[in-house]
Amino acid sequence: MELRRKQILWSPEEQLIREELADCYHLAVKLGWTDSIFTHFTVRVPGEEAFLINAFGLNFEEITPENLVKVTLEGDVLYPQDGIINKAGYTLHSAIHEARPKILCVLHTHTPYGIAVSMLEEGLQPLSQHSCRYHNRVGYHTYGGVLFDHEEKANLVASMGQHKTLILRNHGLVTMGESIGEAFFLMYNLEISAKTQVLALSTGQKLIQPTKEVVQFTSNQMNNPNHHFIDNLAWQAFRRWVRLGA
Repeated sequence: MELRRKQILWSPEEQLIREELADCYHLAVKLGWTDSIFTHFTVRVPGEEAFLINAFGLNFEEITPENLVKVTLEGDVLYPQDGIINKAGYTLHSAIHEARPKILCVLHTHTPYGIAVSMLEEGLQPLSQHSCRYHNRVGYHTYGGVLFDHEEKANLVASMGQHKTLILRNHGLVTMGESIGEAFFLMYNLEISAKTQVLALSTGQKLIQPTKEVVQFTSNQMNNPNHHFIDNLAWQAFRRWVRLGA
């Protein structure tokens, strides 16, 4: 009966992305990316002007493929009809999904190291192999309060440009990808980059910095389309890890 109900409510393709997005939420718990009920991950529904988002009020541990809320880009909740979503989350994610149709998945976090880097005037620096990936590939959005105002969408889109990584000043991190795996692995590397930068700066010691040429070379290497294959391998490994309950 339950299987029959799912088939009526959504397509097999949607069921697959629901399962993948739920895994992403559970991985966030394991990796320490959560902030109670206040952050959000989304995925565009194939063939629809709608996306899936966590129900507001649930911990990430509680997210299942079935309780993800489907909402249109205009903000109409399609399923469940009484579903409640985070208003600020809708503003952020709908702005990105509207402006970037090729983007499948968007992740937003409020981690301590991510917020710390967002407060630094120089932002994310290419100090490590992980952070070189983001050289000249990060947008910055000036903090203007909680994202309740839909008029803020245009500013978010302008700050983002064509980047897949966005740092919200005094707020947190955003990554996006043409697959859930791409968005996840961009966030995974970004979180490591932010943490190592804050830890290194906290020593007060002079830091060894790669040359501009090496930074650019490394960025080109890690953003080569062939590297996406490696990212996907890592994403599938993470999914196996979370499903094994490791």
